[in-house]
Amino acid sequence: MDIIKEINALDKLLCINEDNKIGNRNKEEKNEITRIYEQKNINEKIYQRNVKIMKEIVNKSSNINNINKEMHRKIQELYLKTMNYILPESDFPQYEEGVNINSKIIYKKKDLDLINNYLSSLYREKIKYNLIFRASEQGAYGKIFKKKCSEIERTLIIVLTKNDKTFGGFTESLWDDSNSTKKDKKAFCFSFDFNKIYKSKIGMNAIYCKENSGPIFCDMFGINNNFIVDGGFCKIKQLAESKYDNVSTDYELAEKEVFYIKELETFEIQFEEI
Repeated sequence: MDIIKEINALDKLLCINEDNKIGNRNKEEKNEITRIYEQKNINEKIYQRNVKIMKEIVNKSSNINNINKEMHRKIQELYLKTMNYILPESDFPQYEEGVNINSKIIYKKKDLDLINNYLSSLYREKIKYNLIFRASEQGAYGKIFKKKCSEIERTLIIVLTKNDKTFGGFTESLWDDSNSTKKDKKAFCFSFDFNKIYKSKIGMNAIYCKENSGPIFCDMFGINNNFIVDGGFCKIKQLAESKYDNVSTDYELAEKEVFYIKELETFEIQFEEI
């Protein structure tokens, strides 16, 4: 009986031990499965985070591309806008003998003589030309013209149009932004093409100082603020001859109502000792 009890007890112990092994194995398997699921969850979170990061990178890249495109557009727009105020520079012409002023428009002796002779008759002095503004070099813009010329007492304006008409005007009055007309008994306009002087009529307004504008000689011709885009204008004979003499036709100086500029120069008229 004792032997049978011992056998039964041993058998029970073996069963318990086997159950423990199975239990431990099951526990280990469960732990491994748990670990696998936990790792799966971690991997899933990492994947989702990476997807989110990639989406943000794509969106940011798209935004960067859009920003770059917008910057390029604005730079191009600014460049084109700037170009609207820049006349192409031209070479100095081949001067005829006796022409010795720093001009890209006046190179014929008859043109210089037309101006010289009339100015000399006005002032009884030997004339000296001091270039103070050239649109192709300093900007085809009324504001720049005013900045360069606003304190100069005697200015000679010379215009070359795109249809190769050359003309201009002279005044002792100061150019400013007062939006007012000014009388000047010594003011005159001229045309190199017709070799003519147009004297200001006594008591009549000679120039108009318009804010943010180029030079305006009432009612012969005027230059708008943007020399290139807006160009300039001439008036009909009836208006022009009310302010200046010797006018023969409508839009006489430029031969058209609206003209566009190839070059514009302004000289300060000074006097040399004879």
